[in-house]
Amino acid sequence: MKLLSQVLVCRRLFVPNTRCKSTSAITDLASFLKTSQGKDQTTSTFRGTLFEWQTCEALQKTTGMQLRRTGGRSDRGVDLYGEWPIETILGQGKDTLSTSPCIIVQCKNIKSGCTPDHIRSLVGAVVLSNDSTRDTIGILAGVRPFTREVTEHFMGSNVPLGLARIKDTSVQSLLFNAAADDILQGLMVVTQYNADGITQEPVLMYDGMPIKLDLSPSSSSSHDVS
Repeated sequence: MKLLSQVLVCRRLFVPNTRCKSTSAITDLASFLKTSQGKDQTTSTFRGTLFEWQTCEALQKTTGMQLRRTGGRSDRGVDLYGEWPIETILGQGKDTLSTSPCIIVQCKNIKSGCTPDHIRSLVGAVVLSNDSTRDTIGILAGVRPFTREVTEHFMGSNVPLGLARIKDTSVQSLLFNAAADDILQGLMVVTQYNADGITQEPVLMYDGMPIKLDLSPSSSSSHDVS
């Protein structure tokens, strides 16, 4: 019964072919900001929800992930969920994964930074939402650089995990541990620097080659490996 309930939880969490959508009237960052006009934007609830939408948009435009925001008391510790359609991004003609991994994201807008407890919480969420038919990768998104202690817990876990540092709607860095790398099979996000040597720019790469994402509404599987 316990195993069955875990499978059902994952199936309820995963909704394919969505991009930063919600079941409410708020479907993206722009609509959230619009509905928040005139409201108190200094509360922890507002700041937390804002960061969730910013993270959703940042991961979508950088990686091509298709995510949905959960929110609410029944989110089981998951703020964003969906899939990473790797076979579509890389093209059907390439030697890629047969199924897209599930993605769950926990967003932590904490000024003091994340702790190893947040890694343990993410591991628990991944185990609970694990799908028997596909792999699941859990991502911890924060606003501060991750400490050495957090990174060690992250790298030492045998559960597929990612660490994302988000600023506004940009991915400053995105790192995966060895368990996640086994799933991604050469797909990664690397941080490059612009000509000024200061500005960071995340780039999605596969087997050492950059991938250009086409995120226009009319695009389907138009993604080029340069």
